[in-house]
This record gives sequence, C-alpha cells and structure tokens, in this order.
Amino acid sequence: MASFTDFGGILVSAKIPSKNGEVVEVVYGQDDVQSYVDHPAYFGATVGRVANRIAKGQFRLSEKEYQVAANNGPNALHGGLKGFDKKFWQVTKFEIVDRPEFLGKNKDNSVVILEMTLEDKDGSEGYPGSLQVTLRYYVSECEISYEILAELTGASQSTIVNMTNHSYFNLKGVKSDVTIDDNQIYVAADRYDVVDGDCLVTGEEVALEKSGLAKMRENLTEFSEIFKSFGDVDHNMFLAGKEATKLTLYNDSEISLAARAKSPATGITLELYTNQPCLQLYTGNFLTTSMKSHGKPCTHHGGYCLETQMPPNSINREKYAKSTVLNHGEKFRNITQFKFLVEK
Repeated sequence: MASFTDFGGILVSAKIPSKNGEVVEVVYGQDDVQSYVDHPAYFGATVGRVANRIAKGQFRLSEKEYQVAANNGPNALHGGLKGFDKKFWQVTKFEIVDRPEFLGKNKDNSVVILEMTLEDKDGSEGYPGSLQVTLRYYVSECEISYEILAELTGASQSTIVNMTNHSYFNLKGVKSDVTIDDNQIYVAADRYDVVDGDCLVTGEEVALEKSGLAKMRENLTEFSEIFKSFGDVDHNMFLAGKEATKLTLYNDSEISLAARAKSPATGITLELYTNQPCLQLYTGNFLTTSMKSHGKPCTHHGGYCLETQMPPNSINREKYAKSTVLNHGEKFRNITQFKFLVEK
C-alpha cells in the first residue's frame, strides 16, 4: 500500500483500491534518489527545520539576528538549500507494534511502524541550536500516519521549528494528463492568510465565508469551482477551534478532522486528522510537464498538498512569534493521519 525512503524521510507511494477494484497511485513520487534531486518539488518529503516561508530568510531570536538561505525568491522556504528533505535519515525501527492511542480506534489493533532519526547540528542552514529529530510513519490498511518529534540537544540555545509532510495527492490518480479539477475538498478552517506575489503571508487574515473559498468551508467542493471563484491556492488555513499562538508540544496529542477530499471517479475519500493548528493548502500551481513523477511528466494542477503546520513566518509576526520557538526541555510534536475510505 505504501512505500518510503530514508532520503528526505519521503513517502514515495500510496496505492489505494478504487470503487471499481483498480489500484490507484494517489501521490507523486520518484523511483530513485537522483530523481528527487533532479525534480525538487518536495514530493512526499519531510520538510524542515522550518516549513513554509520566512521573510527574507531573516529572524530575531533571544536578542540575536539570524540569516538563513533565501532559496525561494527573496524568502527562505522549507528549511533552505539543504533542508531535511535533502538529507539521509537513519532508519532505527521497522516492526509491527500495538496501535498508539493517539491515532484513535481502528479495526486494526496493530500497525507497522517505520522510525527514522536525523541530527541537525547548530548552524545548519543558518539555524541556531542542535536538534534531534525523530520521524515515525504508522501504516495499517488504508491509513498512513506520521509523527514528527524534535528537541534540542546538548547546551543548545533556543531555535525555531515547523515541520510537516509535503505529499501531493490526486485521488483520481497521479497521471500525466490528470488534474485535480474534479477532486473535491473540504477544509475545517475559519480564516486564511493573505499572501503577496511571492506567496509570503502579508499579515492580513480573511474569513473563509467572506472569500471565494467559502463553499470549501461548508461542503466538499470541486477544485475547478475553487479555481473559478478564488484562483490558485497556496495559502495557510487556520483550523477552527485550534490555538495557533504557541508551539505544539509533546503532550498536545489530540488530533481532529482538518480536511476531507474525494474523487467521485474512483470513490476514494481522504480524511486528514492532525494536532496542528494550521493547514497549508497548495494546488500544484508550479507543477509543469518538465517535472517528472516515476519517470512520467507531471501536469499543472496535477496534485494538491495538505501541509499541517504552525503559522507561516510566525517568528516575524508579533501575534504568532512564539508558535515556532523551541526551548530546552520542550519537545515539538506533529501528529497527522491520512485515512483513506473507499465506496463499496
């Protein structure tokens, strides 16, 4: 059903049976490491130390100024020139275990766990503090979950973290000539961040009900309709009822529904649960036929990302400045669950 690689902590493949009995590949991926290097679109990757964008790659923390690589126009994106998606992780566990309580009940009492670790040294990509990161994938029938943990080591000073998974989904199937237009999406958010021409948040927040994204908050809505009413989407959504002003720590283990997607063509539904307060919805706006997935050309709007996260550029936003700051004795935790359901 699912496959992974220790390069970038990547989810390579997720194959789900359709209502017609066909097995459908629903995520973009590659067949070898070099292809991930040649087509840097973060397919299935674990991104960090800080996901999303940091304005001009600059921030102030503990009375010090820091400059990290501006690798996306004028801004820093997804950890820099060599973020976690471009590093080899160490596989430390691969076995069948009892299903963790934080994933909720399921007909399966056991899951396959794949655990990887990464040590990110002080000064890596310009970030302060040495970081120990643990990534765990949990796999059972029609369900893929991940848990990302991070804590400072040694005498390291405080740092900033905001880690997520960057898989591209198309429940109709990821093929060269298939777009997400007739995929449907619902997001349990109440507002979104406005962005500028470089996709950096401006600080303005707009209620979904007062925008071209209104229907997406109420019911499953086709992406084609969203493109007509709103345009391309690459925006942070604030999940309703979630606290976005403080870092999600180890004890914050309760997950709730953040989004639901469906392909009427295949009958496959994806439910997304997370303990994170925000979700970046990205509709594959920069995918082109020059990019490859499993050796075949990608397509514009060929997949969408559901990136669970803390608010983007939070360290430079007064209201959210503490939401990505990790101090000694604390442990960051992102728990996210992809649950696939199929019509009978």
